[in-house]
Formats: sequence, structure tokens, C-alpha cells
Amino acid sequence: MIEGQAIGLRKVLGSLLARRFGDVPAWVVQRIDQGTIDELEQWFERSLDATGLAAVFGDATATGRSSSD
Repeated sequence: MIEGQAIGLRKVLGSLLARRFGDVPAWVVQRIDQGTIDELEQWFERSLDATGLAAVFGDATATGRSSSD
């Protein structure tokens, strides 16, 4: 049951991000694929008002760069 919820959240989040921000980069797909249900729910909520992918994921990996860049 939980895995089914995660699959559904991943699909909806991916669709929402693509609709809001255009093509979804590989690092975003990877984060979504590896995210827990709690993370997916948090990212979904953030994505409703976020101005970009960095605001959704809220960390240095969201820019595709390390913090030392």
C-alpha cells in the first residue's frame, strides 16, 4: 500500500513540476525516484508556490551544483 502511494506521489509531482517549470532535469527525476513519502509530500506542497526547482528541493543539489561551486 505504501509503495503504491509513493508511486502515485512520484507521478503527480513529476507532472506538476514539468507543467510549472518545463523539462525536468535528470537530477530532479532521481530525487523524486529516491524520495520517501514524507519528502514527496513536502516537495509537492513546496512546488505549489515555488519560483523554481531550487525552492522545491531547498538544498544545494537543487541547483545541480555542490556547495563548493
